[in-house]
Amino acid sequence: MHQKIIDAELTSVAIIEPSPILCYGMKGLLESFGQRYKISEFSTTRDYLKCHAKGHVDIVIIGLGDCSEKTAITSIRQVRSRDPFVKIIVLDCICSVERISCYFREKANAYLPENCSLSGFEECLIKIRSGNLYVTYETSQQILAYNLKVQMPVSRSQGRRIHFETRLTEHEIQC
Repeated sequence: MHQKIIDAELTSVAIIEPSPILCYGMKGLLESFGQRYKISEFSTTRDYLKCHAKGHVDIVIIGLGDCSEKTAITSIRQVRSRDPFVKIIVLDCICSVERISCYFREKANAYLPENCSLSGFEECLIKIRSGNLYVTYETSQQILAYNLKVQMPVSRSQGRRIHFETRLTEHEIQC
């Protein structure tokens, strides 16, 4: 019942993507989900911040076409400083555990690789709208393998944790 209430609300989404083709594609995906989305498009974070005062945004999608990790982190910080409650999804073509960890340390709500499936994108939107963090199953497996490889301890006293389920057990990844 709670899910239907969330889906019935109009969700304002801002897409920050320098490539008009990628921006158009993301907009088309959002419209294909059948949800009620108010979508605005920006080519830079600066453009988004100029227009942000005009209205509330629920979700910001930061696409990284032609952008570096440093640019993405700066974008996350700037968006978060203007609205600490906005949900941020980072789309990136480089699936590096270190890079993903940086995004979550800067308080991103979700990470999606460029090859994410349509169902993964839709699941991400549902999860973050209900207050959860999100990475795809494949990404969570890469993070788990990396942590097991370098034997990184998971501290329960600091940072945020991403919860995900594998086929056998639940794990926590420290961000």
